[in-house]
Amino acid sequence: MRLLHAQLRNVRLHRELAVTFHPRLTLLGGANETGKSTLVEALHKGLFLKASATGKGVEELRSSRHGGQPEVEIGFEARGRQWLLRKRFSGSSGTIQLGDGAGVQLSGAAAEDQLAALLGVEAAVEGRQISQLPQRWAHLWVRQGEAGGNPLEGKGNTYDLDRLVQQLQQRGSSAALESPLDRKVEALLQAELDQLFTATGKVRAGSPLALARQELEQAGTTLAEARSRLEQLNAALEELQRIEGRLQSIDAVDRPALESQRSALALAQRELEHAEAKAALERSRREPLAQQLHTLQGLLQQLTALAADHATTSAERDRCRSDQAQRQQHQQELTRRLEQRQQELNALQATLAEQAQALELAQLLLNRAEALQRSAELGEQRLHFSALQEQAAAVKNRLAALPPISAEQVQALRQAEQRQALASARVEAMAATVEVLAADQALRLEGHPLRPGASVRISRGSELQVGEGVRLRIQPGGGEALQQAETERTAAGEALAGHLKQLGVESGDQADQVLRQRTGLESELAQLRKSASAIPWQKLDSQIAAQADKTRQLDTALAQQQACLEQLRRSGTLPADAHLEAWLPEARQQQQQSQARWQHLQQEQQGWLAQHQNGQQQSQQSGSRLGELEGRLTALEQRRTGLVAEHGSAEVLEEQVQTLQEHLRRHDAQLQALEQNLAQRRQQAAGTGPDALDQRLQQLRAEKEGLLSARGQHEQLCRSLGASDPQAALEQAEAAFETAQERCAAIDARATALQLLLERFREARNALADRYSQPMAEAIGGYLASLGAGSEAALLQFDTAKGFAELQVRQGSESFGFQRLSGGTREQVAAAVRLALAEVLAPAYDGSLPLVFDDAFTNSDPGRLEGLKRMLERASAQGVQVLLLSCTPGDYTDLAERIGSEVSLAG
Repeated sequence: MRLLHAQLRNVRLHRELAVTFHPRLTLLGGANETGKSTLVEALHKGLFLKASATGKGVEELRSSRHGGQPEVEIGFEARGRQWLLRKRFSGSSGTIQLGDGAGVQLSGAAAEDQLAALLGVEAAVEGRQISQLPQRWAHLWVRQGEAGGNPLEGKGNTYDLDRLVQQLQQRGSSAALESPLDRKVEALLQAELDQLFTATGKVRAGSPLALARQELEQAGTTLAEARSRLEQLNAALEELQRIEGRLQSIDAVDRPALESQRSALALAQRELEHAEAKAALERSRREPLAQQLHTLQGLLQQLTALAADHATTSAERDRCRSDQAQRQQHQQELTRRLEQRQQELNALQATLAEQAQALELAQLLLNRAEALQRSAELGEQRLHFSALQEQAAAVKNRLAALPPISAEQVQALRQAEQRQALASARVEAMAATVEVLAADQALRLEGHPLRPGASVRISRGSELQVGEGVRLRIQPGGGEALQQAETERTAAGEALAGHLKQLGVESGDQADQVLRQRTGLESELAQLRKSASAIPWQKLDSQIAAQADKTRQLDTALAQQQACLEQLRRSGTLPADAHLEAWLPEARQQQQQSQARWQHLQQEQQGWLAQHQNGQQQSQQSGSRLGELEGRLTALEQRRTGLVAEHGSAEVLEEQVQTLQEHLRRHDAQLQALEQNLAQRRQQAAGTGPDALDQRLQQLRAEKEGLLSARGQHEQLCRSLGASDPQAALEQAEAAFETAQERCAAIDARATALQLLLERFREARNALADRYSQPMAEAIGGYLASLGAGSEAALLQFDTAKGFAELQVRQGSESFGFQRLSGGTREQVAAAVRLALAEVLAPAYDGSLPLVFDDAFTNSDPGRLEGLKRMLERASAQGVQVLLLSCTPGDYTDLAERIGSEVSLAG
């Protein structure tokens, strides 16, 4: 597969970019931000991203400078033919056309499938699978920042492992070839394990192993239930024995002992009643004093609370007055700010309106210029198509003027010439020569005079006349063979004359010349047809009409705003047409800044307005609160004055409270002594009183009833559990569990054996497959040798499932892992690996593969660059087509001049 040319339209900064690729090496140079990486990405997505994809992958291609959908056109060679691919990325309405210029013209899904087949991939990447896109030809597409990565990482899914193995088998010895039986055995072992396990190693649901384990688990559950049933029966029997014993103890011991204690309670009860009466008398004496004290304390608390409330209310009133004054001052300041801000907003609104009008007019002017340019492009395409048609007609006329000679006819003519020449040579070989050295008489051969010095070669019997009376017959050698040869020469001559007459030429050379002319004209005609097919000629007229209609509409819109346009240009707000495209982004940015400034000022104004309204509400609330506080202070003062007039001042009440508290302390001391005596008597009678005895009897009756109920439940449980033989059920469950355990162990052992067998088989295959690494290492080593001393050979391992791994470079007597190498060396070694991969894979792609380096060698000094150039030159000679993009193309100019071409991408 070889890239021929590419054309981008409306892709990021490229309005239109056309690039032709050299078969061996193409150097694309340009400074940063000139679109080199854009070209690389467009090529990659053109080949591998579905035309109807949506999402991030397509949005990254869109241009913010140019209108229209991104389009990518790629010409390439594959499978012995030249193909032309066109993709237009416009979401779900995206289009694709793929043709070979020889009758195959595909579009839509058929084109996507054919393109995938030509590229050797399964299918095009869709938008929702965009994460898979970097893996497509990751070994051939080296983007910025990726040059130092190991190309052999990724378990083979990034470097076409299957085709690589096939090519290595062809490069290596027969011992490296795998037997189909090996793969079949491994597939059978894997199929057996797949029936038992999932891809993650878990037991597969419904498999024999899963069923055996499920059966074992059920048998274990049944066994546990049988054991539990037997244990429950034994426990229920033991509990019945305990219940019977407790019932006998209640009837024989506890109840008689309680009856004997009732008679000892009468005397203690009478003494307790006397102590309670005495304590009640003392409590009745204390109650009036406590009530009077409570009343006085309440009056004193009211006076104290009124004083505290009055002080708090006065302080709050003073704060409200101060806050009210500050709030009024703040409101005045907010009113002044709001007036100033409204003036700023009005001025900024006028500026925004002027900017929007200027942007609208500028966009109309640019759209008109773009429509005119597109109309001109379409006109050029029409002229070009007409010119191609005229050239094709001229070529057809020239073809019609030439004899219709084919290569087979020329070959037949050449063969006739060869047969005639051979026949003539044979006749000449057997012919005789008559040479006249001297003659004194007239000589005639077959009536033709012979003069001295003449030499005539005869191939058949001829009569020689000497003078008038001597006639001789000269017969050449060969006899009938000569006659037969003469006949063959005559027949060959006639056949040759027939061929010349049929072709309308005089010789084979002339026929060759006519054939070459026809071939050249037919090739020229095919090229003209190919060029014409690249022009959408069926839609040209409709597109030209549409562009003309669009131009008229834009002219009408501009005419309606002509006065405004002239005013903006006189004021300098709108520049000349030539500067509009450069001015428009800056003007949009200024408009965005003005819009952001207007929004910011408006938000700030809204905040101030909210503060002003909030301040007004707070002022109203503060005024209401101040009135409430004034009224409350008046009410508090009136209430305090009434209490003092009725009950006295706080000092008088305090003295009365202290006097009553002293009397209450004396009564409390007497009452405390009586209460202690009463508590002692109650405590003594608590354990043996009638209530305690009744409570104990009730507890015994309740316990007995509970025991009788529990006895019935346990008897029922024993009958239920003993309905069948629990011991026999346990033994049967144990036997079933052992059987399930043995079956599960057998299947587990078989699964383990299969896993071990597959592991050993793969180890053996890997031991054989290690020979794949030898031709791969040799291919890499050939490029490493181009770097010069210090990089002698490559070492790597191969796994049949994971691919190549453990890449090492042997330098002298030491070997270093890839990650241990320096940054510059990693770039060089990775490039050698990629070039070797492309070289080995090239035969699977018609002997050529493109390899793209996008500013890949950022850590390579001048010394390393020389080795790199040698590697690239070696690869290009082995069928690798190198696309080298660089910000410093001067480093590679000599290489491009020697084996390729250079393309400059201007900013």
